[in-house]
Amino acid sequence: MIRAAFAKRIISIKPVTPALSKLNLTSTLSSTRQFSNTSLNFGLSFSKTSTYDKSKKKGSGRPQNFANAIVKSNYKKKSPKDGALSKLSYFNPLSLKLNEVVKYEGLVLRKLYIAGAFVPGQMNELFPEPTTLIRERETKKLASFYESSLNSSSELNRLILTGDKGIGKSTALAQFEAMALSKESVLIPFTNTESLVDGSTDFKLNPETKLYDQQMSSKRLLKKLKNLNKEFLNELPLSKDFIPIYNTKSQQAATTLKVSDNATLLDLVKVGLGSKPTNATFVLTTLLEELSKQTKYPVYLTVDNFSTFVQNAMTKYRNNANENIYFQKFTIIKTILDFVTGASKFAKGAVVVATHGSDKENCTIPAALGDAEPDYYASFKDWDQEFTNLLRSNGGLQQLRVGKLSVDETESILKNLIDFNVIHNQYQSKREIDELGFEAYLNKLAQRQYVVSGNGNASLLLKSAVLSYV
Repeated sequence: MIRAAFAKRIISIKPVTPALSKLNLTSTLSSTRQFSNTSLNFGLSFSKTSTYDKSKKKGSGRPQNFANAIVKSNYKKKSPKDGALSKLSYFNPLSLKLNEVVKYEGLVLRKLYIAGAFVPGQMNELFPEPTTLIRERETKKLASFYESSLNSSSELNRLILTGDKGIGKSTALAQFEAMALSKESVLIPFTNTESLVDGSTDFKLNPETKLYDQQMSSKRLLKKLKNLNKEFLNELPLSKDFIPIYNTKSQQAATTLKVSDNATLLDLVKVGLGSKPTNATFVLTTLLEELSKQTKYPVYLTVDNFSTFVQNAMTKYRNNANENIYFQKFTIIKTILDFVTGASKFAKGAVVVATHGSDKENCTIPAALGDAEPDYYASFKDWDQEFTNLLRSNGGLQQLRVGKLSVDETESILKNLIDFNVIHNQYQSKREIDELGFEAYLNKLAQRQYVVSGNGNASLLLKSAVLSYV
């Protein structure tokens, strides 16, 4: 009776458009699903969307995953600022406290925040300030590399950090940036490299260079460089007059920078950040060119998630023929690669890049480093031969493989977590401490956590220690 009544109700509906009047009601009824005991599903939806499209957002808010929500919630403000934090030593590249967890000095820490050195997933939100482990092998090698870069060309000091996912490559890169910030030097960090290839910013073909300029990305980078290096940029004079790119000659004349007027690199950055629109990408590339000529300060260029240029070799940006644009056709990326490959160089300083652990299927970077023999029949998505050859140029890159934590390093991290009172899930921990004593308990805990974390994966260690029972 229900089905008959429902069919009668459908037949009685009057079509409101010619398209609807042509519907075959018999086939519609025959395709209607049977009633179930738990729900009614009439199968009359005309929507063809079967999955949720994350790119379509409702309202003014931005959807966030859990990691981003934790970062932006300022959870760390609720952590006590005294106690365990006050007992930690400061990070000092000249006197490394091996196998100890340390904190960053105030000014260095503020600049690391500006540089974007701390990424989601590192669980820095557990502490009032980020802490870091001085590793016996990795940190020591970074310190040696840093010392050699203070008075030699960046062409001789080009390093790539590799390793598995969650092993600590971004943390090692942050330690190197802290070393660079410990003395008077200029830091040029590229952190959100995905934004250069994901189609999220404006871009325009430069008819002179035949490359694509990205003005929004350039302005963001110029603002970051100003906040990081303001005092040093203000002391470096321009080596030649700078004429910005404007639509009219009157605008050019009003903001032209002249050597005779004692214009500095800080003045150059301000032109790119000015209220009058100009080619900010041209300002950025000119700034890097000027920094490559000066010899007063060492310059350090760092790139996190360097693998994004492999994973997105054909970017989300499209040309006039509606074809995806190759990543080396963009001015900013091309400039980065010039310094990474040694085609451009700073008189003093270094270039350090870190890969992403999820690009194992692609042999572009491993082939450049000599870690893999490329398959010459592989498709472009698995091997970008042009990029491999480029990375091999000028002697190639030095490599530092970030390895897994040792049991002793695992124990140091666990002790720090216990000191900050962020481990609450250890089964029968109180009874074991009473029976064994704290030192023996900590060693036993480190042995268990070392196995649970995949024999020393830093990311898995933090997750297993803080978020789950063992």
